[in-house]
Amino acid sequence: MDAAARDAARRCVAVQAENAMLHARTVELSARLQSLVDLIQCMQAGDAMYQYQQLPLVDATIYNYY
Repeated sequence: MDAAARDAARRCVAVQAENAMLHARTVELSARLQSLVDLIQCMQAGDAMYQYQQLPLVDATIYNYY
């Protein structure tokens, strides 16, 4: 019985260590994902600004008939 208890305790410690590693990996991947989301939003904002700057200018002479 003592050997079974030690084996169970050893497996429990191994599972806890793996859970801690997976949690750390989840935090890291979450931060990387947020960074990518921020980058995409920045690129979209830059693209929108570029498109705004590329709007054709209206020639004022067309409308000045007076």
